[in-house]
Order: sequence, then C-alpha cells, then structure tokens
Amino acid sequence: MATAAVGLSACGGGGEQQTPAAASTAAPTTAPPTTTAPVTGAPSPSSDEVVSTGTPVDTEPPTSVATDPPVTADPGPDVAVQITYSGWDAGTQSVEVDGYVADVAESGGTCTLTLTQGANSVTASVPANREPSVTSCSGARIGRAQLSPGTWSAVLSYDSATSRGASSPAQVAVP
Repeated sequence: MATAAVGLSACGGGGEQQTPAAASTAAPTTAPPTTTAPVTGAPSPSSDEVVSTGTPVDTEPPTSVATDPPVTADPGPDVAVQITYSGWDAGTQSVEVDGYVADVAESGGTCTLTLTQGANSVTASVPANREPSVTSCSGARIGRAQLSPGTWSAVLSYDSATSRGASSPAQVAVP
C-alpha cells in the first residue's frame, strides 16, 4: 500500500502564491488555487454588509405631518318622534312619558325624556325597543324628588347611530 505525504511550505510575504509540494504517486487532488491580494485602501465588504453608492437618505423625523380634518359622525336624518302617553303616575309618584319613532325599526337607540319648567330642566334616558315597524320609547320616568308642583313641558327625543329626532312638547301637571 502506498502512502502519500503532503507538505506545505510556509507562507511567504509580498503576496506571492505558494503551492503545495507533492511527494508521492497518489492521485492528485484538485482544489482551486488561492491567492492573497495586498491590502490597499478600505477593506472590502463582507457578505453581511450592505453597501450603498446612492444618495444619502435623510433619517431625521419630519417637522410637519399632513393630517386629515377631524371626522364627525353624522347621526343621520331627523325622524319623527310621537308621544303616545304623558302624565303624572300617582302610584310611582313620577311623570311618565311613552312614545315611538315613526318609520324606524332599529335596536341600539336611546330615548330621552326632558321636562322643563321655567329655567329648571330634568332628563331621564331609557333604551329604545325595536318593534316590527317602529322603535318604541316606553318607561321614561322622572320622580317627584326632582320636580316641583306645577306644569312641566315634556319632550321625548330619540338618538341612534343612524337617526335622531324630538317630539313636539306636551304639557304635564305635577300635583
């Protein structure tokens, strides 16, 4: 059996190419030749570095930013609110007002009862109820503790994401 001995000569300076010395009859190995180039100027980039030769990009944050004007939600068209009952309820000692929103059948709205007497104003809100062809506003009450005796003006209003409206005033007597 034949043995191959391979020896490398020491690397010399000045960028000269060194070759391996072969001392046997073994099959030669093929390897690409290597060369060492002299270092001049800046080092070449590694494979992980990004090199740009274009115009530098300004990385400072902008001093002004374009913005759109604020968006305000349009609650939609005015709707007709009708009062079906308004009066003093002796059992609950409160003013009760019931009504409905004509031609609107939806969930998620709010009915608000506003009672006004001179400079005094009191409100109470209840959730609206969807009916087959209308939205009902029932059970809006304001108790005696918030009211003085006399005549009050009652207005029932409705507000939702798509509609809003208010009734004509109705007069209610508080004993």
